[in-house]
Amino acid sequence: MNDAQRYLDIVASQIRQVRETQWSSIQTAGQWIGDALAGDHWFYTFGTGHSRMLAEEVFHRAGGLARAIPFLDPMVYFTAGAEAATAFERKEGAKIGRAGQQECRDRYR
Repeated sequence: MNDAQRYLDIVASQIRQVRETQWSSIQTAGQWIGDALAGDHWFYTFGTGHSRMLAEEVFHRAGGLARAIPFLDPMVYFTAGAEAATAFERKEGAKIGRAGQQECRDRYR
């Protein structure tokens, strides 16, 4: 077995583990999101560091969710440096994605 095959085996194993241990939570989250969208609500996403890519993935993409709004804030991106982004995301009381948060507050008051 070569390195590429070992890599694929590890990835497949991790995906199986997620399916076996997290499937119920994934289904529940999907139901919540579906119910919110069916009720004409918005789907807000958030992530810091590399996980922000997941928040961006559902936003502003051809065929994506038109009712998705990510909380985006350059302070948690690595463009200012990993050390600065990490320090900001760990700061107690830090306000992430102010524009998105205001949108959420205005909509659900």
